[in-house]
Amino acid sequence: QAKDDRIDSAIQAEYNNLLNGLNAYKTSAIDKNKEQLMSLLSDEIVKRYDYSEGLYKYYTLNNPEIKKATEILSKPAVYNSYLRP
Repeated sequence: QAKDDRIDSAIQAEYNNLLNGLNAYKTSAIDKNKEQLMSLLSDEIVKRYDYSEGLYKYYTLNNPEIKKATEILSKPAVYNSYLRP
């Protein structure tokens, strides 16, 4: 039992050392490549934003509920008729 406990603690210590080394490497790699990472992240954000905008434009033109809502909102008399009891 004592022998197993020593082995377990040795393995745990090595595991912790590996995790610490890996975390230090990740931090170093991020710092080293910060400019490239920021550029890639910016590109991805822009792509996702444009995709969403494109999707919204598509829905505005093709979604029947949105088309009907746009039609109602563009005609004040029709819009007001929905507001009255």
